[in-house]
Amino acid sequence: MSFTPNQQDFAARLTACQSRLFAYITAMVPDRNQAHDILQQANLAMLRKADEYDSSRDFVGWACKVAYFEVLAYRRGRARDRHRFDERFLEVISRDAESRVASHDRRGAALADCMGKLNAGQRDLIDQRYTSGRSVDDLASHFSRTTAAISQMLYRIRAALAECVRSTLAAEEQA
Repeated sequence: MSFTPNQQDFAARLTACQSRLFAYITAMVPDRNQAHDILQQANLAMLRKADEYDSSRDFVGWACKVAYFEVLAYRRGRARDRHRFDERFLEVISRDAESRVASHDRRGAALADCMGKLNAGQRDLIDQRYTSGRSVDDLASHFSRTTAAISQMLYRIRAALAECVRSTLAAEEQA
C-alpha cells in the first residue's frame, strides 16, 4: 500500500504529538488507563477527519480540540459517575493544558536551536549523557577525565543551554 505525501505528512504529525496529546488528556482525565483509551479514540477520530485537516493550521492545536471533544464524549458516557468535574471546570483545565503544550513546543524548539549553537564536543557530551544514557563515571573513563571534571562540564553546558533557552523565549515574547 502506498500513501500520498499528504497522508505521510499527516501520519508524521499525528505520531509526533502523541506524548503531548496524552499529557493534555491526562490534565482532564487523571486515570492513565482511561486517558489511553481516550487518546486512541481521538486518534481514530483524527484519522477519520484527516481529509478535513488544513495543513496550514497548527496540527497540535487541532489535535487538542479533537481530543477535547473525545474527553467530553467520554464524560457524557459516564454521566452517572458522581466523581466528575463540571464542564466549565474541564474547559478551564483544557485551555491551561493546551497552553502548556504550546509552551512545551516553544521551549523544545528553543532548546533545539540552542543545542545547535554548542560546539561539537559539547553536543557529543550531552548526547552521550542524555540520549545514550551513559553514566558520568562511564563518560569520565571514555574521555579520560575525572568524574568531577565531567560533572562540571555537564553543569556548565546545562547552565548555558538554560540561559540560551530563556533568552530565546524572551526575545520571541518581545517580537
